[in-house]
Amino acid sequence: MTKKKRILLIFEIMDDIVFIYIVDLENKLVNTYDMLYIVYAMRKQTLVDYKEYFDKGIKLIKIDNFDRSINPTNDKKRFFKIKKIVTEVRINTIRLRSSKTGTLLSAITGKVVA
Repeated sequence: MTKKKRILLIFEIMDDIVFIYIVDLENKLVNTYDMLYIVYAMRKQTLVDYKEYFDKGIKLIKIDNFDRSINPTNDKKRFFKIKKIVTEVRINTIRLRSSKTGTLLSAITGKVVA
């Protein structure tokens, strides 16, 4: 029997079109993996009941300091938060929808993340 994988998906935003995309895709993939984690940030447009749209097999992890602009203080906080998550969940695969987060993950893993 093939061992399923643990996957971590990181999105900068959780609103509008991105939200619809995330919900649709991840709800279809939830049974493909042992565990599926989504790291995300809230925006004022995020639905109040957003968690109800996701399959119960998906672990949602909210993260603060997810701004697009360069902010050394917030970026450092995000770096350590993401590093902690990656270490704790021991994932096999990371999928990104953020070039800034890719840079941070490259620093965390020591590998080029594309």
